[in-house]
Amino acid sequence: MKGNFFIIFFAMQAASLLRLEAQPYSFTMSSAHYRAEGKVASGNERRCFGAGVITLYARGSTTALQEIRSPNLTFTKIFQDTDSPSVMPDTSTYEGTPLYFSDFNFDGNEDIAVRNGNQGGYGSPSYDIYLFQTAHKRFVLSKILTKIATENLGMFEIDVKEKRLITRNKSGCCWHLERKYEIVQGSNVRKVFEEEHDAVSFTDGFVKITTRNLVNGKWKVSVKKYRSKEYYQDYD
Repeated sequence: MKGNFFIIFFAMQAASLLRLEAQPYSFTMSSAHYRAEGKVASGNERRCFGAGVITLYARGSTTALQEIRSPNLTFTKIFQDTDSPSVMPDTSTYEGTPLYFSDFNFDGNEDIAVRNGNQGGYGSPSYDIYLFQTAHKRFVLSKILTKIATENLGMFEIDVKEKRLITRNKSGCCWHLERKYEIVQGSNVRKVFEEEHDAVSFTDGFVKITTRNLVNGKWKVSVKKYRSKEYYQDYD
């Protein structure tokens, strides 16, 4: 029975990919070095989702460099007078954007984040991360960066100056977590900073802030407590 489920699942995915040639929702996005043309099989009045394919070109070229296929490529769209959907990106949160280019591992090459749905915390956008590998001249999926771009509150932030990736998470109003990662050997990551704000575990009106810094391979931990009324300025 389990085997039949997977057969049916993959058959549905294959059929969905085939439908891309029929009535796809499409978009085009460009970066400093590339142009991306995407197609998604499914959509409604607000967004596109489902099996999709992105074809990459060098800017100014009509020769395809690479195809990236996704089982759940997602983006928000708007309809113009021609009833043709176009991308409506929000560059502050990347909400609605099917992909964007940036240098995620600080090696000087553009990489790609491909929206894979809303798997992040509180239904926030999540992404598959593809790093450009110079040796192969291709974008290759990074499992570790995809993991941290999927399990937190949306896409990680990029600190270009410090060369750090920053993630944020929370549970309700009163527990927040920020983490910073550095890139190791081009594709791996190492956590180097963590700050936890915890007002959930305390019933005496305090907030505990625990800060952890990785210094010379060892964690240095600092714990501070604040009264909630002082920490939260709008606390009643």
